[in-house]
Amino acid sequence: MRHILRAAALSCAFLSFARADAPADGLYIGTDDSEAPTVSGLGLGKACRYEILEARLDSRDNLNREFHLSLTLPFSKDLGTMWHVLVVGGNAWPAIGAGSDADRTSSMSFSVSGREEAEAVAEYFRIKPRLRAHPGHQLSVSFVPTREAFETGGAAVTTLRIANLGAKSVFFQDGGRNRAARDNQFVFRATDGDKALPDIGSDAHLGGLSVIRELKPGEVFEKEIDLAKWFAFGKPGVVSVHGSFLLEFFESREAGHVVWEDWGTAAFEVRIREKGK
Repeated sequence: MRHILRAAALSCAFLSFARADAPADGLYIGTDDSEAPTVSGLGLGKACRYEILEARLDSRDNLNREFHLSLTLPFSKDLGTMWHVLVVGGNAWPAIGAGSDADRTSSMSFSVSGREEAEAVAEYFRIKPRLRAHPGHQLSVSFVPTREAFETGGAAVTTLRIANLGAKSVFFQDGGRNRAARDNQFVFRATDGDKALPDIGSDAHLGGLSVIRELKPGEVFEKEIDLAKWFAFGKPGVVSVHGSFLLEFFESREAGHVVWEDWGTAAFEVRIREKGK
């Protein structure tokens, strides 16, 4: 949506405030000057008059309490070198990022906490916030070991199965946390009797390739995962495991906004036998 803030020029100018006056809503250059007016503890320097080509406000959680604001502006090579602050309704937020699309457009982004605050920001930019809502999915989740028993110290490959029991397709992200020693879209907890097995891996990841999967009614999504990347199965026995798979749902393959975040979870057992027996 196109919305112009006070003028169509990409410029900033110093404004003076009486101490009793509240700074006007808009974008400012942030400053550490102790004499500068402040909002929410952030110092305000120049007020900026930017042409906003597009403004988007997306919810980041299912309760719709955390939001991400992204602004697209005409390209400026200097925009990324300046620290910006957004002021709306007596609240202020620092920019958390800035960039450009080649020499075509520039962008900046903000994190906004609070539903009322987000509504005020949306009203200022004359847009509607994109809220999360349960997509109505009906899924059956299970983890099925690929063997009746696995050897101690070896691989323990298990298959995740997600079946769509509902009447409409669901779209979810597969990947995005697999640029690591293991695929951290999965989370596992295992117990041997009454004792939890230690996690021998790491939850750290650097993102990774991902795709949006469509799961039509009646279809089943399957994905294999090696539990040995989480646990060192060092002795024979039966291990109880609780597995989870992060599900971020979208409206379609082309949509870029997460409409709901959930977990596909199930409990299962893994049998371990002595190696070579």
